[in-house]
Amino acid sequence: MSAASGSVRFRLADRNPQTGVAYSRTLFADLPGFATAAVRRQDLCSGEWDELVKMGETEDFIDPDEHWEVGPAEAAAACQPDIDTIGVIGW
Repeated sequence: MSAASGSVRFRLADRNPQTGVAYSRTLFADLPGFATAAVRRQDLCSGEWDELVKMGETEDFIDPDEHWEVGPAEAAAACQPDIDTIGVIGW
Protein backbone atom coordinates (compact mmCIF):
# COMPACT_ATOMS: atom_id res chain seq x y z
CA MET A 1 0.00 0.00 0.00
CA SER A 2 1.17 3.49 -0.70
CA ALA A 3 -0.48 6.81 -0.01
CA ALA A 4 -0.46 9.96 -2.13
CA SER A 5 -2.24 13.05 -0.82
CA GLY A 6 -4.01 11.00 1.82
CA SER A 7 -5.20 8.30 -0.57
CA VAL A 8 -4.43 4.60 -0.20
CA ARG A 9 -3.37 2.38 -3.11
CA PHE A 10 -3.87 -1.35 -2.61
CA ARG A 11 -5.02 -4.65 -4.09
CA LEU A 12 -7.74 -6.88 -2.67
CA ALA A 13 -5.13 -9.65 -2.77
CA ASP A 14 -3.09 -7.76 -0.16
CA ARG A 15 -3.12 -9.25 3.34
CA ASN A 16 -5.43 -7.59 5.85
CA PRO A 17 -3.23 -7.09 8.94
CA GLN A 18 -6.34 -7.16 11.15
CA THR A 19 -7.40 -10.67 10.07
CA GLY A 20 -4.22 -12.13 8.57
CA VAL A 21 -5.98 -13.04 5.30
CA ALA A 22 -6.43 -11.21 2.01
CA TYR A 23 -8.91 -8.34 1.89
CA SER A 24 -10.75 -10.36 -0.76
CA ARG A 25 -11.38 -13.06 1.86
CA THR A 26 -12.35 -10.72 4.69
CA LEU A 27 -15.91 -10.06 5.84
CA PHE A 28 -17.16 -6.53 5.23
CA ALA A 29 -17.21 -5.54 8.93
CA ASP A 30 -13.51 -6.45 9.22
CA LEU A 31 -12.42 -4.46 6.15
CA PRO A 32 -10.76 -1.07 6.55
CA GLY A 33 -12.58 1.87 4.97
CA PHE A 34 -10.45 1.96 1.84
CA ALA A 35 -11.28 -1.69 1.07
CA THR A 36 -14.99 -1.18 1.71
CA ALA A 37 -14.84 1.62 -0.87
CA ALA A 38 -13.61 -0.88 -3.48
CA VAL A 39 -16.53 -3.16 -2.59
CA ARG A 40 -18.99 -0.26 -2.87
CA ARG A 41 -17.58 0.69 -6.29
CA GLN A 42 -18.78 -2.71 -7.48
CA ASP A 43 -22.33 -1.83 -6.33
CA LEU A 44 -22.22 -4.50 -3.63
CA CYS A 45 -23.80 -4.07 -0.22
CA SER A 46 -22.14 -5.53 2.86
CA GLY A 47 -24.41 -8.58 2.88
CA GLU A 48 -23.67 -9.39 -0.75
CA TRP A 49 -19.92 -9.08 -0.11
CA ASP A 50 -20.13 -11.31 2.95
CA GLU A 51 -21.98 -13.98 0.95
CA LEU A 52 -19.27 -13.89 -1.73
CA VAL A 53 -16.61 -14.23 0.99
CA LYS A 54 -18.41 -17.18 2.62
CA MET A 55 -18.77 -18.94 -0.76
CA GLY A 56 -15.14 -18.18 -1.68
CA GLU A 57 -16.27 -16.32 -4.81
CA THR A 58 -15.01 -12.76 -4.29
CA GLU A 59 -12.03 -13.37 -6.54
CA ASP A 60 -14.37 -14.53 -9.31
CA PHE A 61 -16.34 -11.30 -8.98
CA ILE A 62 -13.52 -8.77 -8.49
CA ASP A 63 -9.96 -9.22 -9.76
CA PRO A 64 -7.89 -9.44 -6.55
CA ASP A 65 -4.80 -8.12 -8.34
CA GLU A 66 -6.49 -4.95 -9.61
CA HIS A 67 -5.00 -1.83 -8.05
CA TRP A 68 -7.40 0.50 -6.24
CA GLU A 69 -6.80 4.03 -5.06
CA VAL A 70 -9.16 5.44 -2.45
CA GLY A 71 -9.16 8.85 -0.80
CA PRO A 72 -9.99 9.41 2.88
CA ALA A 73 -13.46 10.92 2.26
CA GLU A 74 -14.56 8.00 0.08
CA ALA A 75 -13.17 5.51 2.61
CA ALA A 76 -15.13 7.15 5.45
CA ALA A 77 -18.36 7.22 3.44
CA ALA A 78 -17.99 3.59 2.37
CA CYS A 79 -17.97 2.46 6.01
CA GLN A 80 -21.52 3.68 6.59
CA PRO A 81 -23.95 0.81 7.25
CA ASP A 82 -26.30 -0.34 4.53
CA ILE A 83 -29.92 0.70 4.94
CA ASP A 84 -31.02 -2.94 4.79
CA THR A 85 -28.74 -3.90 7.69
CA ILE A 86 -29.84 -1.19 10.12
CA GLY A 87 -32.17 -2.54 12.79
CA VAL A 88 -35.47 -0.83 13.45
CA ILE A 89 -35.71 0.69 16.89
CA GLY A 90 -38.88 1.59 18.40
CA TRP A 91 -42.54 0.95 18.63
